[in-house]
Amino acid sequence: HRFYKEFDVEENQIGLQEGLQKGRQEGRQEGRQEERQEGRQEESLRLIVRMIRHKFGVNNETKQIERKLQILTIEQLEELAEDLLELSEINAVNKWVTAKIK
Repeated sequence: HRFYKEFDVEENQIGLQEGLQKGRQEGRQEGRQEERQEGRQEESLRLIVRMIRHKFGVNNETKQIERKLQILTIEQLEELAEDLLELSEINAVNKWVTAKIK
């Protein structure tokens, strides 16, 4: 009887260790994924800011837009990058960004 109890305890400890190891591994993977996602968002944001500054200069309006850009998702930033090719006025960019935030 004692042998089986000790065996069960050892088996439970092994299962617990395996579960903890798997949890740590999944946590590391999620952390790396989040870091990649944040890096992608930062890079998209940096590129769009450069595009806006190149096209419209640096002024109060562009700075205001740049602050709003922080809220946009990666998908929205990528969409804006494409639309910036066609938007010819800073007011149009401001309207575009404001509409996405709401």
